[in-house]
Amino acid sequence: MSQGNLQIEQIQVQKAVTALFSYLSKQKSKKNLFLNDAEKINLQFTFKKVPRVQNKIIKISVPHRISTDTSEICLFVKDMDKKQRDYAPTVQHVKELLHKKGVKQVIEVIPLKALKLEYQPIEAKKNLSNNFDIFLADERIVRLLPGFLGKSFYSRKRHPVQVNLNARDLKKEIAFAVENTRCIISGRGSSSMCTIGHSEMTEEAVTDNILAAAAKLAETIPGGATNIRNMYIKTDDSVSLPVYVSLGTAEEVRLPPLKSKRSEDEPEDVTTIVHGKVKVTRWGNVKIINRATDGRNLVSKRAKGDVLSPESTASDKSADDEADKPKRKKVVKRKQTNVASKRNNTSTDILLASKVDTEEPRKKASKFVPGNIEENNTKKMKKSDGGVLKKGRKLKQRETVKGLKKQRVKKSLILKRQTLKMKK
Repeated sequence: MSQGNLQIEQIQVQKAVTALFSYLSKQKSKKNLFLNDAEKINLQFTFKKVPRVQNKIIKISVPHRISTDTSEICLFVKDMDKKQRDYAPTVQHVKELLHKKGVKQVIEVIPLKALKLEYQPIEAKKNLSNNFDIFLADERIVRLLPGFLGKSFYSRKRHPVQVNLNARDLKKEIAFAVENTRCIISGRGSSSMCTIGHSEMTEEAVTDNILAAAAKLAETIPGGATNIRNMYIKTDDSVSLPVYVSLGTAEEVRLPPLKSKRSEDEPEDVTTIVHGKVKVTRWGNVKIINRATDGRNLVSKRAKGDVLSPESTASDKSADDEADKPKRKKVVKRKQTNVASKRNNTSTDILLASKVDTEEPRKKASKFVPGNIEENNTKKMKKSDGGVLKKGRKLKQRETVKGLKKQRVKKSLILKRQTLKMKK
């Protein structure tokens, strides 16, 4: 029987399943009769080329349910009121909701505040991961759980399955998450594993689940069915029994190209700024984010501390890249005055003045000749004084700019000394 491009024989799968069940029956007779816990049956497979992914989750729907009636389920939920320290009202509310919708499989409900307060030590997290068979989580807090649960969950591939608690049919939503399986490809090694049944199931049900899981993996694995070298079925204590073996080489496999992702800069707290955070872009610009506006209004600065202009965070990445780039100063080109036009204007003014003064030219010349010389001298002095004043103003402006820069440097040094003293 061919599963997609994966040539897997159903007869070989049935032989492996019967051999595994005969081994489990012998081991059960040797063990204590009071321990009737069902053992998990896993499907293990290896790659020809290790895929360049990190914790990729493949959801696999199987025809027969994997969970048992005695399987214990834990649910992580969001806090109803973040300000209150007591998390009992959230637990009671979620339990009432589950009882109303007819969900009876969930044994314990743990909100985020309980994880913060009661499960901070590593031993407590390890005990929590061992106490339950399946972990579910509200889809609104799945991204926050790695920081609270840590390596005791995620290194052992005990990832919580996300569930929509606001779904119309909540019972169906939880049943789909519990009864089906999934495979987590870490991208660190050449082998991966997924659960496809348990020892209390029939042999036919286990074979159907294996075939369905193999078909799904052949479709979704990076590189396709040609990237699968072999497949085995096993329990935690048993020997691996082969189901599929490929004789191809790794040269046949073509992995999809990697998508380059730009690492986004995260804002950080600084002791010198009380009501804000600081974000340094890849271009070397510094941005001060105000907490009151939730990062909407940003003031970009250079490394020296000169404020350029207020900016706002854009939704698209292209706009962010343009905003992060260092802005160049605009060079203002001075307009070149046309000397010929000025000369023409002055000549016209002189002609007009001469026409007006043609009535009594001799009297005006005789009366105001010495006065005209003095006025001309005073005008020249005023022009020269104006030029000196302009130069003096420019010098004063430069001195003030230098003084301001010195004051900024002194303030920054004082702040650094204060921060070092506080740290000591």
